[in-house]
Amino acid sequence: MIRVVIVDDQKVVTQGLKVLLEAEPDIEIIGTGSNGQEAIDLATELLPDVLLIDQHMPIMDGVQATQAIASQFPQIAILLLSGSDRESHIADALRAGAKGYLLKSTSAEDLANSIRSVDRGYSQMGPGLLEKLLANINPLQTSASPTAPPRPQSPLLSSDLSRILSLPSQFDADLMMRLLDATHEASEAAALMAQLEQQLQQQPTHVSALYLSGQLICKFQPRDRRAMNYFRLAFTHAQSQRFSPTIPLQICRAAWAVNAEETLSWLTGILNSWPTDRPNRILFDSMSQVFGATSEPCRWLRAIWEMQHLNLLCEQANTLKSKLRVLDASA
Repeated sequence: MIRVVIVDDQKVVTQGLKVLLEAEPDIEIIGTGSNGQEAIDLATELLPDVLLIDQHMPIMDGVQATQAIASQFPQIAILLLSGSDRESHIADALRAGAKGYLLKSTSAEDLANSIRSVDRGYSQMGPGLLEKLLANINPLQTSASPTAPPRPQSPLLSSDLSRILSLPSQFDADLMMRLLDATHEASEAAALMAQLEQQLQQQPTHVSALYLSGQLICKFQPRDRRAMNYFRLAFTHAQSQRFSPTIPLQICRAAWAVNAEETLSWLTGILNSWPTDRPNRILFDSMSQVFGATSEPCRWLRAIWEMQHLNLLCEQANTLKSKLRVLDASA
């Protein structure tokens, strides 16, 4: 269930959105507010998954509230509603930390789908808004260089990304790391993310696109929840599509820096589902190759395996002990 808070200064809008969204089986409206300060208070008290907030409100507007909430609660996905499609308004919302920008004319169905999308970690823009924004401004440009012109995407980046996206059944870690190393500016990252988002709209199970999206966020917009959502999807689809065993490990390596606890549960799952006819040594060799033999993930996983192995030996010893008792009693 996606827990949503709605904030709009027009009560009729708030109530209308509440009625429409509560008809969705996977969305729960847990609170409503009428200004930016109330949005901050509700976010602090309720910690929703998604905050749906109006742009222009009294006391404190939606952009100011978004900036305050995004800095304190980066795990909350903020979706900003507005009656304006001006590039400056869109840019202000994205710079403040909003994960999406929709016009108030958006249909109820599209709004519900947008909420689901930002909750999964995707960015969401109303039809035509992203193209309009990329054509006129740099949405990730910092305030330190407001007049700097956007740097055009290099042919090398375009070529590497095209190769990555054209091969959904392959995972070229070296090529993706080369692309990440060559991406130096936020404007380049924004252009890459736009292409990746477009690809994922068509192929939501594209493992390389999901992994690369998470890596770009970690490099330019380190918001843990959003990056981890991409890594989580990449890991899940890599396993379901039966990629080489080293690929889920590569994804785990990137995710470990974001959320080590959750990533350890993924690694434990790999260990527990390892085929009984294959030596565990193969898994640990792969772990050493990807993480490093003395790395923390390797040490944790080996300790878990040793505890499981010890428990198994204890169970076998208890079983044998019971059988010996039966033999002694019948002798």
